[in-house]
Parts: sequence; structure tokens; C-alpha cells
Amino acid sequence: MRQANNKVAALLEIGRKANGEIPASLISAAYRASRSTSIMLALDAVSPAEVDEVLDPVVARNGYDVCGVLYVKVSDDAALTGAASAARVFASSHGFRAKLAERGIAFQDVSEAEFALTTDSGKA
Repeated sequence: MRQANNKVAALLEIGRKANGEIPASLISAAYRASRSTSIMLALDAVSPAEVDEVLDPVVARNGYDVCGVLYVKVSDDAALTGAASAARVFASSHGFRAKLAERGIAFQDVSEAEFALTTDSGKA
């Protein structure tokens, strides 16, 4: 995926649902929203290969001409660095929320992310 710039519109924490599934519709919405700016996915107990499996058909339908999604581990410093520079942050786990709060980084519940990505056309 190409990157037109280093601006990250949103960082989304991607973790497993209570039933163990990954949020496929949210991941798909993040890719579609990444047409004009990058979206960062902070993976929590989800592998890049699992995200790629969700994205393969989405990329095939929507094409490669997007800035794309970036993956980081939620436990890495890159997640907090990305969150600090993102226009919007969506978090779900208590641990990541606590780290964000300690650094004064505002966040919304990840349950609001898909709607925000869809209605804001990638400007999350």
C-alpha cells in the first residue's frame, strides 16, 4: 500500500470480540477510509496475518490506490506515538485506555469507530 503522507487520521485498537472473533467489519471500514490518509490499527491479540485475511477481499474490491492501513502492536511504543499524532483515537481495552489517559491522549470507545469512519469518509 502506498503512503501519500505521514498523517494518520485515526488510530483504532483492534482486539477480539467476546466470542473470540476479530472485528472484520471495522477492519474493512478502516481500509475503505484510508483512501486519502493512513489509518493505524493497534493490534491487541490479533495478528497481522488475521487482518490481512480480512482485507484481501476488501482490497480486491476497492483497489490499491489508497494510503492504507498501518499495523502496530498495542503493546509497542509505536501505538502511543501513533495515538499522540492521530486526529482521533478509538480504544477498547482497559490497559490501552489507561496508557492513553496517563499521557493525556483523548480517545473514544472503539464501538464508535466504524460509524465515524463511514460518515467522515476517512477523515475520522
